[in-house]
Amino acid sequence: MIEGFDEIVLAWEKHELFYKELYEKKKGNPAEYRRFLSQLNVEDLREEGLVVPDLYDTFEIYGETTPIFDLNTDIAVWKHSRYTPAYLHAHRYFEIVCVVSGHARHRVSGEAVMELQPGDICILPDGVCHSLEVISDDGIVINVMLKKSTFQYTFFDILSSDNLLSRFFQDALLEHKENNYLFFRTGNEEDDTIEYCIKAMFLNYYKHRKYYDKMLKHLVSCLFILLLRNYNKYYIPDKNSQKELKIMRYLQEHYADATLEHAAAYFNYSTSYFSRMVKHNTGCNFTELLVKYRLELACRLLRESRLKVGEICEIIGYRNLEHFNRQFRKEFDRTPTQYRREHRDNVKKDQI
Repeated sequence: MIEGFDEIVLAWEKHELFYKELYEKKKGNPAEYRRFLSQLNVEDLREEGLVVPDLYDTFEIYGETTPIFDLNTDIAVWKHSRYTPAYLHAHRYFEIVCVVSGHARHRVSGEAVMELQPGDICILPDGVCHSLEVISDDGIVINVMLKKSTFQYTFFDILSSDNLLSRFFQDALLEHKENNYLFFRTGNEEDDTIEYCIKAMFLNYYKHRKYYDKMLKHLVSCLFILLLRNYNKYYIPDKNSQKELKIMRYLQEHYADATLEHAAAYFNYSTSYFSRMVKHNTGCNFTELLVKYRLELACRLLRESRLKVGEICEIIGYRNLEHFNRQFRKEFDRTPTQYRREHRDNVKKDQI
């Protein structure tokens, strides 16, 4: 529990009271609702930044400018106003939608409405149309907005040191498809670290204490690390990415002894069909995918362990050290030993 969070987010703001009245009028007598709308001044509503889809076109593309972002930070953290009417919009920045309590309805472009529950987190890249509706007094949803440059610095800096699975998450957000997003369900965990990160982000931004912008970047990084570390439990793939994710998970568990024949049998496919499916879903054939995974794991072990090159060679599934060295040089234009030396030299420079 973070002291002060509930008191702030549960307090009713002026525009929330307006939206709640609008919602209740719409649920009631249609004639009375039309009469209520007729009394509203569209220009005043626009001036106040209020959204009433039944009166005027509300679609908007929000840019990386104020009032979304402060002048001194690349990250903004807001509470989503309760009872705001659902309306499609897009933005030129990344957004993380975090449900803290209650329920919310989320639609990404043309997809069916998702019923979100506490602990659900959606990461949306720039340019994706979506709508969000929170229709209860206890519905608390925190929106974390990140400029694209900041998102790439935090999220992709973490991913760059991970394995082939990380590339799957990168591609999911960089392909600029109409319905791109990542969806994590974290509410069933006894560990409340993720919830703590979200609440701490909100309070740091809300109170604007000294160094709050630096604290926000660290908290966002922490959130991403927790999501990636526990992706097996949290990540909910959409229909289009389920096959690719299953292949990545298989490689993560069987990289040392995986073969095309064994993998095809594991998924109950013929070898030829599985080979085509891997190529279609990942852009690489099975051998290329396996080599990439093994070499990326080798890089991590070279950077983070004191294991000898021969030991790393055996761990990742190579039986011939010369063959491993040859493939490593072909991929990275340097030997494993040179790679390790360069990485340690760079670390020493950063510490000076």
